[in-house]
Amino acid sequence: MLLFLLAPLADSGQDPANLIVNGSFENPLSQLGWQIDPSAKALGSLALSSRNVMAGRQSLALSPSALNADTDWKPAIYGAGQAISATALQGHQLYLTAWMQADAGSVGIIRIYALSQKGIAFFQELRQPPAANGPVFRRDVLQVPNDPQIQYLLIGCMVEGTSGAAYFDDISLIPGVPSNWLEANGTPDAGDPMAAMIAVNANRHGRHIPATLYGTNLEWPDDGDGAWNEQTGGLDSSLVSFTRQLGTTLERFPGGIFSDFYSWRNGVGPQAARPATATYPGGPVRAHHFGTDEALAFAQATNGQLLITVNVVTGTPADAAAWVAHVNGGGRRVQYWEIGNESYAGGGSGAAAASSLTPEVYANRYLQFAQAMRAADPGIKIGAIMDENYAHTLPRSYPDWTDRVLSIAGSQIDFLSVHCGYAPVIANDLGWNPRTVYAAMLAAPLLIQQQLTGLSSRVAALLPNRAAQMPIAVTEWGPAFQGTPDGRFVDHTKTLGSGLFVADTLKAFMESPQTQIANLFKLADANYMGTIGMRGGEFASKASYLALQMFSLHFGSELVATSTQSPTYDSPTIGWVD
Repeated sequence: MLLFLLAPLADSGQDPANLIVNGSFENPLSQLGWQIDPSAKALGSLALSSRNVMAGRQSLALSPSALNADTDWKPAIYGAGQAISATALQGHQLYLTAWMQADAGSVGIIRIYALSQKGIAFFQELRQPPAANGPVFRRDVLQVPNDPQIQYLLIGCMVEGTSGAAYFDDISLIPGVPSNWLEANGTPDAGDPMAAMIAVNANRHGRHIPATLYGTNLEWPDDGDGAWNEQTGGLDSSLVSFTRQLGTTLERFPGGIFSDFYSWRNGVGPQAARPATATYPGGPVRAHHFGTDEALAFAQATNGQLLITVNVVTGTPADAAAWVAHVNGGGRRVQYWEIGNESYAGGGSGAAAASSLTPEVYANRYLQFAQAMRAADPGIKIGAIMDENYAHTLPRSYPDWTDRVLSIAGSQIDFLSVHCGYAPVIANDLGWNPRTVYAAMLAAPLLIQQQLTGLSSRVAALLPNRAAQMPIAVTEWGPAFQGTPDGRFVDHTKTLGSGLFVADTLKAFMESPQTQIANLFKLADANYMGTIGMRGGEFASKASYLALQMFSLHFGSELVATSTQSPTYDSPTIGWVD
């Protein structure tokens, strides 16, 4: 749906700082100030209403029709919108508030798009399902990028669903953030005590829990993040011990973004003869002390196995096939192989831009790589990367990546790789209280489970004959706050709250029937990521380690039925969490 601004109209009583025209909907319908894409008119109707009014006489009511149904596994939305010039707003924070309500069968949405010369740069939204007691006050803060290419902001009132109606009143978008924003987004105290009731039905079994859900990531640079000890010329005994006690089962190697530029031949043979290379274009140069044979030895020493990601960006099918032959030709066997890392990310700069591929290019390369690799070992399982990784409110470079890759290469894919388990990922710190940030992070597993269910539904629709045999592998996931050393939340990956996120996300994986593999990112890291860190120059376990260990060593192998009754809460959009 495309939205356009009509000529600005006088809005009686409107705050002069409000960027929204007629946000209180007090003007007559003929002077509403909002416009509907003519092609979307069959999806619903628009009217002024005396229901769910917060101030004044009228609210905006959007009533969806039966045609406003989901298509292509994406929710259909009907609505009206207007546009604002963003020239003077670049780099500014905007404060969005509204009163919203919805009838049964509908969800009300207010969405703000930022448009650049290349299209939609991002969008942010408020959502309101049906509530018991009249209009609900919603608000959020929008950080407009300091990017001269951002030309317009599009503001849309929308309804999702096929029945009922969504209501909107007193919509305001003003520059700056009021002093009470932090107050409204969490208080330092823990609040009133809360109670939960948990029922366990041990006689009602779900599925058998795959041991491969307890995997991690093992990268090649920096001696495998300490897995190789240069002084002893062997595996680091301390990290081997920590890993054995963790009970991890599947190490993904040689790394996330690093795998897109990795030449496995640089990491085999006598160590003195191995070259030092850049980890990615323009990245730091590292020696290849920890290569394929060392990674295989580490997996064997820790009672695990490897999942290897082959280089689909700068590598070739012949390289990948030779790698399979090197690993599996002498009796050592790696069952799971993944082609590529995150080529769907697109654009950006640095390594992300260098590793970007279109879905058609990736799918055809996947077919070539898979054919060559299976010729070297027909018994391996090969995974393709999918893009079910981000919040609903974040734009995708290729929104239909999954559909296009499955339509081209689906018949040759053994499992689907996604990275849908990171949270909260704060790109712009707007000063939230930590309690609010953690509330968003601990709501994220619900969204993760929805994404896994949605991916299974896509496979069922596109490949009905293979859906039951198409496992999902979440090959990167974990608590992630900020990626800059000076970030206020960067070290919060080490907190007990992050341990709770690990536990709740594992629960989401276990309750997703198609999810067979999960690799927490990552095993060890001297900085802020990883289940094992450095303290006083020695390895030490973090909260995420302890949470994973409770599952891997003490959970058992059978999922049983449980139910929970507890208070609930609403979370604002924070980082990658809707």
